[in-house]
Amino acid sequence: MRGASPASTRVGARIDLPRGLVHTDGFLFNRADAMQSIPIGTKGTFTLVVAPEHLANRFKDATLPPVLATPIMIMMMENAALNALKPYLEPGQSAVGTHVDVSHLAATPIGRRVTAVAEVTGREGRRIDFAVAASDDKRKIGTGTHQRMLIDLAEFSARLDKNDR
Repeated sequence: MRGASPASTRVGARIDLPRGLVHTDGFLFNRADAMQSIPIGTKGTFTLVVAPEHLANRFKDATLPPVLATPIMIMMMENAALNALKPYLEPGQSAVGTHVDVSHLAATPIGRRVTAVAEVTGREGRRIDFAVAASDDKRKIGTGTHQRMLIDLAEFSARLDKNDR
């Protein structure tokens, strides 16, 4: 590492690592490489039973019918994608949603169980691509694509704090 002196490489000595590199269990690796272990085809799910607070006429506007609101379906798809990634995340990592392209295909009334499924379809650096779908007890209600970006939570929080000033 540039600038490292013999004294700074002793066991227990603090080493300032270049941005994006992590030291874990005696190994040095690039954070973006951590996501390489997520296999294409990895799936996650998220399920809920449609309740009054999930309905378009309560969540969005009283003039809408009492059916599952599209933003709730999208939230379910994003949660399914995050659930697919959780087993592969290192401590201090997360993955935020950066893009959603979804079609809401069918209305779902209160009381129906809805399950969203997300499947990893690609990776490029810190970006993970998903195919997403949602179905109720009767049929497919939504389909589309979603992207998430791997983040370091401490760096992300520091950027938020800096932008808040």
